Amino acid sequence: MEKQSGSEIQSNTTRRINMWKLRHVLMDRQKATKPELAQITGLSVVTVNTLISRMLEWGEVMEEGTVPSNGGRPCVQYAYHYGFRKAVIVCAHQERGKTVLRTFVTDLGGKRLWERREVKEEIAIDSFDEAIDEAVRLFPDAILIAFGLPGEACQDEVSICDFQALTGTEFLSRIRERYHLPVLFENDINAMVYGYGSGPGHSSFEPLAGIYFPGNYRPGAGILIDGRIFYGMEHFAGEIGELPVPVPWEELDYGNGGQVEEQLTALLLTVCCLIAPKEIVLYGEFVTDALAGRLEDALAGRLKRRFRTKVTASHSLQENFEKGMTGLAVREMESRMDDLV
Repeated sequence: MEKQSGSEIQSNTTRRINMWKLRHVLMDRQKATKPELAQITGLSVVTVNTLISRMLEWGEVMEEGTVPSNGGRPCVQYAYHYGFRKAVIVCAHQERGKTVLRTFVTDLGGKRLWERREVKEEIAIDSFDEAIDEAVRLFPDAILIAFGLPGEACQDEVSICDFQALTGTEFLSRIRERYHLPVLFENDINAMVYGYGSGPGHSSFEPLAGIYFPGNYRPGAGILIDGRIFYGMEHFAGEIGELPVPVPWEELDYGNGGQVEEQLTALLLTVCCLIAPKEIVLYGEFVTDALAGRLEDALAGRLKRRFRTKVTASHSLQENFEKGMTGLAVREMESRMDDLV
């Protein structure tokens, strides 16, 4: 393989940057003409024409009729083809003591194209095969498999997971070899808080924390800083089950309101002192709006009103979880398109 010169490297870098600009403008606007794209991106009409020709060639955009121009001939309008890339997503969460699996396929616009729901008593290393097999059979052009699971993975190893059968290096490598696709693994509460934080009324500049109480497992936390998930060393950030609390989590009586409130006050106070979030969103079947309000007041009193953290009880666990996993999968698919120039 011939080594590229400095000018060739610079030229390729410039093309990637220009394509990134054009791609994201089209994805945001859905439709545009070449003159509109040139004006918005600041690229020359010649550059836009070259890039659009490439995108047409590989099916990323499509011609969609013409629109009037300022006194001249009508301009061709180009529509972004969100189905150009697709991902298979698997989400697992606890519901009444059982594991609910939702497998679905999404495109680059976040549109859901297919889905399947299953309830599992236990999770084994092959528990996801049947649903993923069906998804890739129906959508053979999928380019990514994304898992949202109660655990952490760094590189090829699942280091921590509530589903013990998945820990170690076998699970992720097995999925890659079985489907010949890249695999994304994301912690469940990380995905939930990412989905919650991408909703209206949330600023990416304000730290946000989420805590999930699955009941039969220890709680976990997700942290967003500058709109991005904070992982820490070896993706260990958020493993709050190891923090000192008044009652060991395995012994906590979730039916004892006073005990639960004392436990959560201590936990949330630690989170506030460490990252000072604008808001903490709580997920769990026992979490109510009233409990969230009492916790918010208790924190404000303990912090002597140096700042006030909003505490919110979310009743949209599944919605936030799947929205977050969709956003993360779309972001991953986009990152794998950078070489398309």
